[in-house]
Amino acid sequence: MKHVTAIETLIDDGEFSEAEQALDNLLALGPNNVEALKLLASLQAHKGKFADEEKTWQRLWSIDREDEDVVEYFYQAQIEDKEHFYFTDLLPTGGRRFIAYPRSLINASLFGLLGCIVFLITSHQNFKETILGQDYVTLTLFSLLVIMPWVWIIATWTKALKAVEVDARSFCIVTRLRTHKIDWKDMKDIYLAHSSQNHGQGSGLSLIFIAKDHNTPVLSIDLSESRSSIRARKFLINEISEFHDSIKYESLSNISLKHRTVLSF
Repeated sequence: MKHVTAIETLIDDGEFSEAEQALDNLLALGPNNVEALKLLASLQAHKGKFADEEKTWQRLWSIDREDEDVVEYFYQAQIEDKEHFYFTDLLPTGGRRFIAYPRSLINASLFGLLGCIVFLITSHQNFKETILGQDYVTLTLFSLLVIMPWVWIIATWTKALKAVEVDARSFCIVTRLRTHKIDWKDMKDIYLAHSSQNHGQGSGLSLIFIAKDHNTPVLSIDLSESRSSIRARKFLINEISEFHDSIKYESLSNISLKHRTVLSF
């Protein structure tokens, strides 16, 4: 029987299946083990099992309604409910459109603003007599701090996710310049693919759509909590589940996408 500390080590090492089994064994003996339940909820969230995660937090709520982590989870759930209202709308075909939050464009714009500020500072009269006042240095800084960020902003604007549309016939990703659609009858697999790390920069969650036709690009949407442009993630999963038989939960490293073009959003 492994204790919580040992299970945390398993999760840190990416041994999620073994960790989940150990948590089930631990909770079979102590169903009100708060730390084990929180660890289970964290693992379920990492895998994208949002419905199971909610049930686990409801168990924690029944144990201690004043627990700070429990209160925080349900507070964030209320925020996601509001985001579902503001960032989605109904389609004429009866489905739902999920409007993307322009996270990447905001980041690019902030970088561009910072670059302009730095250029203006280095162009100040006080720097005219230094190396920063040399014409070739000024031109180089202008290219790096002003021109390049604008190129990045324009490229991001054209490629960024604009909306995701789900209806009874198809799944559709809309960008500024293109629309990528896969009919449900042509869909082979849908994966909620998690990374092998539960924390840090390498952690992540992706929603992957694979068509039967190998010439159709694989569509991948980043659903990581800190990076995703989708503001109502669990509602998107629920909407897709209404029209597709099953969503598979798998580690990203176990999904073979060789010889397939992958479009990531």
